[in-house]
Amino acid sequence: MSTRTLRTILSFPGASIVCLGASYLVAKILLALNNGFGTGDVAAFLYWSGLFAVALLLPALVFALLSRNLRTINRIWIGALVGGLAGFGWTLANLKMLGPWFGAWSFNVLYCWIAGGAVGILVVAVFGQSRRRVLP
Repeated sequence: MSTRTLRTILSFPGASIVCLGASYLVAKILLALNNGFGTGDVAAFLYWSGLFAVALLLPALVFALLSRNLRTINRIWIGALVGGLAGFGWTLANLKMLGPWFGAWSFNVLYCWIAGGAVGILVVAVFGQSRRRVLP
């Protein structure tokens, strides 16, 4: 197995782990800005963020397959955009699943999941397979 293939395969679980970590970090920042108000929501937030991190594997796979021949700079900005859209989509899905209970979040989960999705896909964009030129 080549190094490029191994890096691409390992970037997918990395995307989920980084997505979960980035979402949690943004949530902690928002909680700190609110003087700790909403700390009781962290367990539920981590549950839903874990589901999002697993769900992010599908957009990450599609992104990796469609962008494998793009230059790295294009992979980065497109990856950030796709990840942000995935986070926005997850927020809308969460709104649909929770219904009126969505308003019970004590902090803005939209920012958390947009940041988590963007950073998660960036892992695939940066560490995944990319086209490289071999000079003669």
